[in-house]
Amino acid sequence: MKSRDRLSLTEKQKAEVKKRLEEKRAHKIEIILNEKSSHIKIHSWDDVRRIDRAIRRLDRGMYGRCIECRAYIEGERLKFMIEAERCASCHEHIESLERRH
Repeated sequence: MKSRDRLSLTEKQKAEVKKRLEEKRAHKIEIILNEKSSHIKIHSWDDVRRIDRAIRRLDRGMYGRCIECRAYIEGERLKFMIEAERCASCHEHIESLERRH
């Protein structure tokens, strides 16, 4: 069951999420600068772009909402992956489509 209930964050919570996203972004940039493997660098750049999109969604009041179905992303999923763009159901669906190709 997908949640359509609004994810409500206080300004303090938004600031904490943004701080955690920015710290994670800085860590990924550090990996890119110090890593020799091009595969890891490419993967880390993908992570940075995903984090940047999460920061933009937070700034627009859309953080925590699935970019596919617009339902709110499960809280446990956001705790595990703060920059999550999709709810678990949509993420699994996209992954299954990608595996087919």
